[in-house]
Amino acid sequence: MKKYLICLMFIGCLIPRARGQHNIYLYNDLPLTPSVETENETQSYSPEDILEKEQLRFEAPDKIIEVPSGSTYWLRFDFSAYMNLFEKHDTIYLNTPNFFRGAYYIQQGSTVQPLEINFFEINRFKSNKVKRSYLPVTKSNLLMGRFIIIKTEEFLGGYRWKHSGFYLAEDNESVIQDYSFFRRSFERQTPIYLFLGLAGALFILNVLLYLNSNNSIYLFYSLFLLFQSAYYSQLSLNIITYFEANHPHLLYVVTSVTQIAINLMYLLFIRSFLEMPTDYPKLDKAVKLIAYFLGILVIADTIILVVNPFFSYQTMLMDFQRYFMSLFALYGIIHLLIFKKSNLVYFVVIGTATFVTGALFTMFLLKIKYMLAGASIESFVFATGLAYRIKMVYEDKLNLEKEAVAASKSALRAQINPHFIFNALNSIQHLITVNDKKSALKYLTKFSHLLRQILENSIEVNVPLKREIELLNLYLELESLRFDRGFEYAINVNERLDIHNLEMPLFLIQPYVENAIIHGLMPAAHNDKQINIEFSEQDAFILCVISDNGIGRAAAKARRKKTVYVSRGMSVTKKRLDLINMNRPQKTLVSFEDSDKGTKVIINIPKM
Repeated sequence: MKKYLICLMFIGCLIPRARGQHNIYLYNDLPLTPSVETENETQSYSPEDILEKEQLRFEAPDKIIEVPSGSTYWLRFDFSAYMNLFEKHDTIYLNTPNFFRGAYYIQQGSTVQPLEINFFEINRFKSNKVKRSYLPVTKSNLLMGRFIIIKTEEFLGGYRWKHSGFYLAEDNESVIQDYSFFRRSFERQTPIYLFLGLAGALFILNVLLYLNSNNSIYLFYSLFLLFQSAYYSQLSLNIITYFEANHPHLLYVVTSVTQIAINLMYLLFIRSFLEMPTDYPKLDKAVKLIAYFLGILVIADTIILVVNPFFSYQTMLMDFQRYFMSLFALYGIIHLLIFKKSNLVYFVVIGTATFVTGALFTMFLLKIKYMLAGASIESFVFATGLAYRIKMVYEDKLNLEKEAVAASKSALRAQINPHFIFNALNSIQHLITVNDKKSALKYLTKFSHLLRQILENSIEVNVPLKREIELLNLYLELESLRFDRGFEYAINVNERLDIHNLEMPLFLIQPYVENAIIHGLMPAAHNDKQINIEFSEQDAFILCVISDNGIGRAAAKARRKKTVYVSRGMSVTKKRLDLINMNRPQKTLVSFEDSDKGTKVIINIPKM
């Protein structure tokens, strides 16, 4: 599925500088196409053999066909058409693609001198500004007065140099092309710089997310982006020329191993992203096995390339893992589409399919821009998928919190109901004890009606305001009977208040009303005991005001200190309010106005 090495080769010969004045002309338009001869295990040549041949097997590198992998190539350059250049300049430069290993053959005195080509040797003639390799050539270096020969060994799949160009210098105008070349080069490379910038920003973001959440999915995606950036940075002219000139061995190891590491991190990221162990257990087993294999391959390939960079099966190994991962990607996409558990699958399918398409176009058309475009779209899709996944996780967490809060509210309502039931049963017991059967029967009837209403509505977290007022009215009637009509009560509702559509938490007002009756009105010495409840509208709130003319909160508190009885009603109500206010921008607020002539409780309830 992912990332194969686009030929990165450069020349490593150590050639003494020619004495005298030198003019270096690069990036010119004078093509010099070599003819090509091949040799294998049964046929070998010497430089002299190549010089003596009138015609080599292939007239140009791009004409090479039906040559076994692993063959050795002889490239013969004929300078006959450009001899006039040596009349102007003592040295001209042959620009070539980068080769892994081989030799230049030039004339030095009376002998044919080989100059080693080694990708992994630092070349002092390799410019830090120039991507292509070049060979300084003087007229005296030409074999038989006209030829330069290159011998290069091809590895399995190492054929891309055949489609590259070979050039010579032209004139002094070539010198001033340097700046414009780099300007045009930068313009052409803008997409890679944009990709590296995007990948870098996403890398930093995901590292921060990992450090904050300790979730491995962000670690895997960060490493995926890091290895992608390391691999694609070879497309940057400045980066590639620096490493080719100064650290070629490191460059080769990194660009080879990162291809495998990208696939490894991709699998681990997708495994975490889709929660494969729980949602796709069968596919997860295959992914784990392949991940172990790729992990071992990363370590083994690193060791092999460090010890022996000319490992003859390297290209075969890389091609195998590319084709295998492409096939597995196809299987994975089909499996995920068939057994889809969430919309996250679409992000994986679209991202993977986009990249694989770009990789295949690059593989067959030999243009890296397709893979780069696929990788850019893939990164964008995965980043969007991560954002979507974060949203899903947040919503799931929010729903769980709501369920937990609802369960806690239900538990608190369950505490309130027994509290009220206990008081009601005490009242019925009292009426039966004093032999007031008529009142006891009436009280029992109303109590059963209220209890049924509470049970029917206890499933709901919120109820219409109209229902809350009805339950409150029924409760006050019961309390009035309980205390032998010892107080008067009234419920007033502002006519502009939409009691049918507005909602509020069930039985939220009752504990404050009960507290006013028990601790405010009943201890009062006077007979004109009253409690009034008013409902009105105030901006975004339902305003409920409970007024009584009892002894006041201060006196009630002093009385409670003299008793050992501890009321649970208000503490339970406070806990319930804390839960109701959790994760809400507008809170239910309760305030008190106290005097020796009574208490006023003001409750602001957000509209629902």
